[in-house]
Amino acid sequence: MNDKLLPCPFCGGKARWTGRYVQCYDCDIRTDEYNTDYNNTSYAKAMSAWNRRTQSNEPVKHGKWIDPDDIVIACICSVCGWESNLYENDVMGMPYCPNCGARMDKGE
Repeated sequence: MNDKLLPCPFCGGKARWTGRYVQCYDCDIRTDEYNTDYNNTSYAKAMSAWNRRTQSNEPVKHGKWIDPDDIVIACICSVCGWESNLYENDVMGMPYCPNCGARMDKGE
C-alpha cells in the first residue's frame, strides 16, 4: 500500500495528517475524523479515503450543504446524501463534498 498522501483532488494543494483526519493546507477540505483504535488503523483509513479518486472525465457535480433540522450537528450533501459527522460550521465552509466531490456552489 502506498503510504504517501496524494495532492488535494480539488485544488491540488498539499495534504497533511492531523492525527484525526487528512486536510488540505490550501482549501481546508478534509476527510471524516478517524479515531485511533486498538490496531491504530485511523491513519490508514483516512489516507485511503483521501487518496480515493474519481475518473477525470466525469462531469463536475454541483450541490449545496443541507442542514436537515437546524441543529448544529451535521450537514448533508445535496448530491450524494453523505451526512457529515463533523460540526455544521466545519462542513458549511467546505467548498467540495469529501464523499462525492461535488462543488458546493448552488447557493445557500
